[in-house]
Amino acid sequence: MKLTKGETVTVQTLSGKEVTGEVFSILDNTVIVLCGIDKYVVKKQQLKQQGYSFSKIKRPAFSVVH
Repeated sequence: MKLTKGETVTVQTLSGKEVTGEVFSILDNTVIVLCGIDKYVVKKQQLKQQGYSFSKIKRPAFSVVH
């Protein structure tokens, strides 16, 4: 199942605490989970083990101006 912003998940944070919250941001290797007013960092690998998948992160084209 693809994980998107706004979905509710229960997962263990990097500090070892289990939290239930809303996906706030999906980054390269981590996900930020919003639980009340607190935000927690979660490894994507933790969520992949629960069966979640992720869309490829789209980055803007990099340009160098000389």
